[in-house]
Amino acid sequence: MPDLEALATELEKANEPKFQLGLQVDAWRVRVDSNSEELITHLKRYFQPFIKEVSNPDTHVVAIECDEPDWGIDYTDWEREGGKVGRKDAFADIEGGRAIWKVRTGMQFLLGETTRLAAGRCLKNDNQVINFIITQYITWLLEHDYALCHAAGVEWHGKGLMFAGFSGGGKSTLSLHLMSKGAKYTSGDRVLIKAHDGKVRMCGVPKLPRINPGTALNNPDLAKIVPETRKAELAKLSRDELWKLEEKYDVFIDECFGDGRFAMSADVDALFVLNWHRNSTDPTELHQVNLFEREDLLAAVMKSPGPFWMPVDGQAPAKKPAVDPEWYYPHVKQMRVYEVTGKADFDAATAKIEALLQEL
Repeated sequence: MPDLEALATELEKANEPKFQLGLQVDAWRVRVDSNSEELITHLKRYFQPFIKEVSNPDTHVVAIECDEPDWGIDYTDWEREGGKVGRKDAFADIEGGRAIWKVRTGMQFLLGETTRLAAGRCLKNDNQVINFIITQYITWLLEHDYALCHAAGVEWHGKGLMFAGFSGGGKSTLSLHLMSKGAKYTSGDRVLIKAHDGKVRMCGVPKLPRINPGTALNNPDLAKIVPETRKAELAKLSRDELWKLEEKYDVFIDECFGDGRFAMSADVDALFVLNWHRNSTDPTELHQVNLFEREDLLAAVMKSPGPFWMPVDGQAPAKKPAVDPEWYYPHVKQMRVYEVTGKADFDAATAKIEALLQEL
């Protein structure tokens, strides 16, 4: 069986990672090393608000630009969530930690006690390097007793707000709608929460929102993301065609909304679970609920950390960790939770949320 540390050492020796980038998100500090100066330039643009010189990082990530490594590892497919089909991730627990293979791109990753290494066509697949860095922050928070949620988050009128919902439910779109009303951005798709001293703290991850063209075209702050020539083409599509279009754009928060619009952590004042529908004819409504009694809604909040979760001691879990509702109850029992029903109307939801905040 291959030895993880030996694989990492050999690869770094053949591809000296002499270019560096330091980042800090809240209290977490990470240093990224690479043999590709161009990759570091890409990462600097993506993580620009979080760049900071780091001398004693909590996490060290290495990204090696190279041909797909042939390590002779026998990988096993990772079961996908939510009934999704098709091969995506595969893993192997080897001596010293875990190896992960991205089936579609050929990117491979090593996770050990101190090793966090990405190898392959990193420039072509820089989004996977970005996600790899972000998963290290998620791991760090999990090791500090946070629970991972499939949610967006903002701070608005001094209140911390979370938005959960099943895929395509509009949580990112609603959070960006509130950004246009003055909110600060916490996260668009992943939030980690922790109960402490009678409150619940949320931490967002530094991943840019990825939106579809319909979201961009219906928000003046985001319209600049779509090239003018593409706007003319999209204008010919129906509302349903826009909704179904598989086309994504990164939202650079500082470029769209200005500087100082991040709040990477905040106390949570309310969690909204979006259980609405775009074709509903019912009015948009908020109803306070108890997630202990509504596991159907809790399911929209829970999120597996996936194959990239690796404890800080470098010991891979013996099997795929299940998402356990018991992990969430100590945290959500201290939160106000509202179900949002009726028509998926972002203006109506914004007005009702703002009115609610005056009462909190």
